[in-house]
Amino acid sequence: MVAATAGSLLLAVSACSSGKNQADLNRQYGLPTAPVPRTPAATSPPAAARTAPPSSTAPVAPVAPVAPDAQPVAATVRASYVAMWADSATAGQKQDESILQQHAAGHALNLLKGTYTDEKTKQYYASGAVTTNPVVTSLAPTAAPTTAEITDCYAAGKVRYLRLGSNKVLGTGVAVGGVVKSTVQLQSDGMWRVTDYSTAADKLGSCTPGA
Repeated sequence: MVAATAGSLLLAVSACSSGKNQADLNRQYGLPTAPVPRTPAATSPPAAARTAPPSSTAPVAPVAPVAPDAQPVAATVRASYVAMWADSATAGQKQDESILQQHAAGHALNLLKGTYTDEKTKQYYASGAVTTNPVVTSLAPTAAPTTAEITDCYAAGKVRYLRLGSNKVLGTGVAVGGVVKSTVQLQSDGMWRVTDYSTAADKLGSCTPGA
């Protein structure tokens, strides 16, 4: 490149001294008579100007939360609640208060013991299953529940009250439903037990059993 440039300069000087123009000298020495155009080098667009290919991943639809009553543990919670009422009847029939603690604890157990003592003092007991329709309305904490809330429509229409010793029928329960709200908690021995419940006697007619 340097030699060619120097030669071109010498030809230009010779042209000036000989009276020939540059084109004549170029033809004489076999050089181009017109400037050769330069092709600009191809350049890549800046990274910021490049368009990213469209994403082929479709948006993921949010997963709807599962209702508490549909959770696997809800069946165990409901079973413990229903068993508590069955224990209450069995304890009266067998005159065995210890049965009450199988599915009840805390305030709920105290309420059942109070009913048991009252019935024993009055010399009667309840026989027959109550009608329940429990629904688990909440579970906490979500990841590993230890506390559940239940709403139920409780009715004692199938219950009979019998005299202790003679089993004479003294009366029957009320078939009208009453809303009962209960708390069921996981105990240290791995059992779910009812720890509190409201009394249906104050809310008779507030719901329809089995609805």
